[in-house]
Amino acid sequence: LEFQCHQFPGKHAVGEHRPAKPDRHQHAQCLQVVGRHADLQSRATGLELLLQDLPRVGAHAGQHRGVSGQYFYGDVVQLTAIPATGWHFVEWTGDLAGTNEHVTIVLNGSKAVTAVFERDVVTLTIEPATGGTITVEPEGQYLYGDEVTLTATEATGYTFTGWTGDCSGETTTTCNLTLDGDKTVGATFALNTYTLTYLAGPGGAISGPTPQTVNHGASGTAVSAVGNGSYVFSQWSDGSTQNPRTDTNVAADTTVTASFALPTPLVTSFAINSGAATTMPLSVTLNN
Repeated sequence: LEFQCHQFPGKHAVGEHRPAKPDRHQHAQCLQVVGRHADLQSRATGLELLLQDLPRVGAHAGQHRGVSGQYFYGDVVQLTAIPATGWHFVEWTGDLAGTNEHVTIVLNGSKAVTAVFERDVVTLTIEPATGGTITVEPEGQYLYGDEVTLTATEATGYTFTGWTGDCSGETTTTCNLTLDGDKTVGATFALNTYTLTYLAGPGGAISGPTPQTVNHGASGTAVSAVGNGSYVFSQWSDGSTQNPRTDTNVAADTTVTASFALPTPLVTSFAINSGAATTMPLSVTLNN
């Protein structure tokens, strides 16, 4: 009586991309049972075979045998195929046929039996995220033990903050995951915020809130550059002359300074002997 134990990577549709298959050296190894001595052992992931004698008639009636022992012509033996975690039993081949995990065989001669196992199908669930996306490589149907790589990509104006589910604890935007069961993965993204700072140069002040914290794509609150005394607003350091100023569609930190200047003085002149009085602009340098 000879028992053979094999594990198979699973059946797939034609053209379907599959992750790496199990190593070819992982086939189950069962010691042959030859003649009247039975010593059945299993040493491979994916399969355990149990051999148990049923009660037999004649000289051996009422006796039960375990995995090891002597067998005689006409003995009736029960076999049970027990898959390891992540595997499932498919069928018997050789001198047995069928899909029942528990079978019996009559030893009316030398026998060769093979138990066929396949890896379980597992599910990878990607939770929808706000502010970014999650991609997985490879895509497709997955079997127990497959390995995948997940990548979190930020949308404009967002920053990746972490993984949830079965990738929790990973700190980079990439997560390598072994599918040793059904898995669920999500990612979190935070909306960026920016600081608007408004400063006043000599001769003036800022009226309005500064600094301001603004979400990506939002608008700030209006501020005004107000001159002191005779000083008047000239322009902002980024070249803008808007006053009051409101920054819109903010996408970065911004710091600007308002500059101020004295207005050009007006000098009034009068005719001494004759003629009408006139008023004209005149540029002068003042000591005070």
